[in-house]
Amino acid sequence: MTLNFELAHTHYQIQRWLELMPGSQAYTPIAEHLGTLPPSVLLELFSAYPETYRELIPLSLMAGRFQAGEPDSYPPALHQHLTGLFEDFSLPLIQEQEHLLKEQKLFRYPFARQLILDELTFHRHWIKSSVSRIDRDRFRFCLSAYVCLLQAFGNPYLLQIWQETGWLQRWQIAQSSGRPLPVQSSPKNSISKYKLSESSKMHYKSLEQTIPEPTSFFEKLGEHLNEAFAGDALKLNDTLEPRLREWVQLSMRHVMKKSFRVPQASQFLLTHIYRVSKPANTHQSGFVLYSLTQELLLGTQNLSYRLNDVIQGLAQGLAELNQASAWSQHNLYWVQQAILDLMMEIYESFSLCDSTFRSFVSQYSLAEQHQQHHAYQLLSDKLSPLFAGP
Repeated sequence: MTLNFELAHTHYQIQRWLELMPGSQAYTPIAEHLGTLPPSVLLELFSAYPETYRELIPLSLMAGRFQAGEPDSYPPALHQHLTGLFEDFSLPLIQEQEHLLKEQKLFRYPFARQLILDELTFHRHWIKSSVSRIDRDRFRFCLSAYVCLLQAFGNPYLLQIWQETGWLQRWQIAQSSGRPLPVQSSPKNSISKYKLSESSKMHYKSLEQTIPEPTSFFEKLGEHLNEAFAGDALKLNDTLEPRLREWVQLSMRHVMKKSFRVPQASQFLLTHIYRVSKPANTHQSGFVLYSLTQELLLGTQNLSYRLNDVIQGLAQGLAELNQASAWSQHNLYWVQQAILDLMMEIYESFSLCDSTFRSFVSQYSLAEQHQQHHAYQLLSDKLSPLFAGP
């Protein structure tokens, strides 16, 4: 097979990294380079040099969630290598992640727990057999490459969870981050004991001075939110989550005190904080939306606003955001997951969780139709002068 110049150059660069950098050190620059290539190029590289890429390309496709198509559609040699990886790597990884989920470190952290469950679900989908034991050396070799490839193809929050729980360190893959995950108490217990900090009280008093009318209040609140969330790094287990709790709590206290509409307030908080946070990719978008949904739902516990009202606001806010988003399905998924997780976390009732979820789906569908009609009307108004007669 004759390679074109770009493909030959890529192969040469990867070969040099493998030759010059010992052990797994070469995986980092290789992963960064492979992450810039279209999935079709990965298939071409494997077809040209199957021995060189017998581990790297299958793991890259796995880390990228098979964007090049279903594994069954791949060339026979590549499909065979993937099948071997499912048995030698995916099965042990599933077993390891199941043990990790049972640890107390993740039990009280819904977003982190959901990321691990997503990873488990993805790998379980491809398993068609079982193994009795782990080949530790092979698993560690594949895990070293997979971790580097996830940095280029996958979810950075998943890697952070693996590191901060100490799981990667147990396999001698990474150094300790020194930052434990928050496991002090469940979200339900922590919100019941929540008190505004001194800085939060100052912001609360500042909002107290606004005219007791929704429009002026939300304008003033928007100014505070712009200052509070602009330039946030959107890191897991960092400043975003406590800041979200602070602003949702103090904002909704005002809403309840001034008897404003909870759906309107929930919609405003969701859309405004999301836009100010400026998520740069689908992973950050999911993190912000999940965390916002979590805090708005938790407020039904200590602030006692109605669950149906906040669900209505979430549906309307998400429909508004998704109208101009390329990540609409991804965004919808993470808000739905947050509702399911937090409803079970807070109320521990399958029937209430089911009815709330169905209510959200119904209200989101109606809000989405309204947004589409509004967008059509705006477009129609802009185009009508072009078709008007002389």
